[in-house]
Amino acid sequence: MNILHIAIDQKFIPFVQKSFEKVWPGTNRFIILNNKKNNKWKYTENGENAKVGNSTYFFSNQLKQDLAWSDLLIIHYMTPWSAYAALKAHKDLPVLWSGWGGDYYHLIPNFTDEDLTLPNTKKIQQEITVEPTNFKKTSFYNVVKDIFIKNIFIKDSYSKVISRINYFSSPIPEDYDLMVKSVPKFTAKFIQLNYASVDDALLPDSNKNNVHDILVGNSATASNNHVEIFELLSSIKFSCKVVVPLSYGDLSYRDKLLELGQNLLGERFWGLTDFMELEKYNAILSNCKIAIMNQKRQQGLGNILVLLANGSKIYLREDNPLFLYFKNNGVYVYSISEISEAPQGLFTPLTENEININRSFVNLKWGECNVLNNIKKLKRIIKN
Repeated sequence: MNILHIAIDQKFIPFVQKSFEKVWPGTNRFIILNNKKNNKWKYTENGENAKVGNSTYFFSNQLKQDLAWSDLLIIHYMTPWSAYAALKAHKDLPVLWSGWGGDYYHLIPNFTDEDLTLPNTKKIQQEITVEPTNFKKTSFYNVVKDIFIKNIFIKDSYSKVISRINYFSSPIPEDYDLMVKSVPKFTAKFIQLNYASVDDALLPDSNKNNVHDILVGNSATASNNHVEIFELLSSIKFSCKVVVPLSYGDLSYRDKLLELGQNLLGERFWGLTDFMELEKYNAILSNCKIAIMNQKRQQGLGNILVLLANGSKIYLREDNPLFLYFKNNGVYVYSISEISEAPQGLFTPLTENEININRSFVNLKWGECNVLNNIKKLKRIIKN
């Protein structure tokens, strides 16, 4: 089965390349969006089956040829360019939108950026002029935004993109249910794809150094609601580090968090501002025996799964769909409200039995065997 993938250049994509090639070697073509003049990617692995996706490609005959060649189009994170490609595809070509969250939450009521930000975090947002990451500052991005967001996403033609989607994958099924309830003309069937297996991201053994740091959030975006957690932790006595990933997101927001984190938490605060190799990042994660994710939506799932497999204790908001998802599957996760009610309970570790239950669930859903089986199912599902 020939598969055309259109994706953004993000850390998940090498896992996607490897997984699909394991199942169907030599039948995948990856079009990776690129906004840089040197046509180099930050994460994507170079190869004969990977091409740069820019304006030249999308307005060329090569797109038409690739669409004609393919038996399935998979969009990994919906963008204006991938929406354009979906509309150009022949009506008989199945289109699978593999959503990540950030590309569809704006379609769901009460999931806009404004709705997802808590009051104290919103205050510091209002104090700054948000400076996006380099991707959003480029002229390429602005051209795309002006031409396509106005003409595809905002105008009536956006509904054509929605109705053109035959299949939809989201990190958790609950997000698909929200899409069905909220988005008119969304009739896609659900297919589960996973973007990595926990086998690819197992953490090194950290028991020997007895470090028990706290991870807060997954990026420099306001939907993490960092401020409320910084304030909560500042009222609790502990000596471990508070690790805050800030290597991507809004630069001005990041700088404000660095200042606020130092003021509220002092030497305990550790903001990660530089991109680092996976092995080095995992070494830091391995010391985080507690993770606090204050988002109101599914976010940072990759970090959460790796930490669950590592035996870490996860705190989520009860209004986050992930909380219900994990609870319904018997996973031991905890409500952030419990920290306020019993602060020292934060440092009570999971029992060996709880760790094993959590680890078994992660391996069942995100082990390599299941990841590859979900890809293999595509052929049968698409043909039916």
